[in-house]
Amino acid sequence: VPDAFSADAHACLANDDVCDGVDADCDGIDDTNEATAHEACGWRCSANPTAATPVCESIDRIAAGGHHTCVVTSALRDLWCWGTDASEQLPGISAASPIGPTRSTLTDVVDLCAYSNGTCVLTPTEVRCEGTGAPGGSPWTSAVHATDVACGVNHVCVVRDDGHVLCAGRNGNGGTPTGQVGVAPGLGIGPYTSLVDVPMPGAVRASAVVVGDNFSCAMVDADVDSNSRVVCWGANDVGELGRTTATTMTEVADFVAGSLRFKSLAASALAACASTGSDGGATPDVFCWGYRDAGVVIGQSVATMGVFAPTADPVGVHSLHALAAGPRLFCGSDPMGFVNCWGSQVSGEFALVPRSSTPVVHVTPVRVLPLAGGIATTGNPLAIGFTGSDGHLCVVGGGVVRCWGSNGHGESGRPVSGPVLDAEVVRP
Repeated sequence: VPDAFSADAHACLANDDVCDGVDADCDGIDDTNEATAHEACGWRCSANPTAATPVCESIDRIAAGGHHTCVVTSALRDLWCWGTDASEQLPGISAASPIGPTRSTLTDVVDLCAYSNGTCVLTPTEVRCEGTGAPGGSPWTSAVHATDVACGVNHVCVVRDDGHVLCAGRNGNGGTPTGQVGVAPGLGIGPYTSLVDVPMPGAVRASAVVVGDNFSCAMVDADVDSNSRVVCWGANDVGELGRTTATTMTEVADFVAGSLRFKSLAASALAACASTGSDGGATPDVFCWGYRDAGVVIGQSVATMGVFAPTADPVGVHSLHALAAGPRLFCGSDPMGFVNCWGSQVSGEFALVPRSSTPVVHVTPVRVLPLAGGIATTGNPLAIGFTGSDGHLCVVGGGVVRCWGSNGHGESGRPVSGPVLDAEVVRP
């Protein structure tokens, strides 16, 4: 029987995206009766309370924590998670031991994010964070009509549909206030349990937000082609704000140096990278700034120094889209269906070498496995989960999700095991 999601199975997908009782993957069982309930759908055929027939569910958005992963489905906007719930980090799920993909009681999910031991979920009425270290004050109903959420070990930020960015949580990292939630450092580290409206330069409108350990950045003023400027706020001792030189930490957002516009943005613990979305040509397309330890600032491997302005990889053009980040790792997708990663790998996230106690560092993007069906170009199709020496990577493409890397708690979607080095489809 051919894999329904391989290039050799297209003849078996004439009823793709339809839950109509047809044997779409040619295994002799119709799609509404198969035990795994996926058939031609990327995820599963789901009962739709407002329709006479089931709907075909694929995966739209994904987020990964240290030992857990969560996804949002495309049609019903359901939340599914797998991995450990030891820190109660799986919203709407209660599990005493590591679990496979399990449907949450939360529905109508707009967006989600995850960090080492927590998850935040955005719905039309609130943003809710659960797990160890979750910002106090959750859920926040003042985030009504929010469209994007980002979270880290210290704070969470959302973008409202009016373009405002609001943040809550600790206003710094360790004991030092930095202004990363939009509160002046002189007012203390908090935590701040109410969402704070971050001061922006002029009347800019944000469309997306990312957070590091001690800073935050947002994409603003998108043009007709969805190319945006980037603003940042918080700490800047190693170049986190991208402002050419070290400046005083600040709660006021301002533009990174230069006039470039970007299509994708991601933040690691102490650095950020953005892509112009170029699909070729001679102009570099990936720019990074911040702490250049372990290769996280593309093309730079020297520690203890910061890169204070967006800097291109000297190797050249990579045509990367949909950037994602872990504490010391960045990845992006290319038009050929590869994931490309750079930074520090210790648990098979690159699917190149077995786990090692000595980090494997790549200072320029390395192509990982090619993925059948390619990689999604909408939503947030890449997710990196990282805690300690464990890390895993998940990718959405063709409506399905594939994960690899550490799996000691089931975070890569298989029964608990050692590192997973192949990108198999995760099934409910």
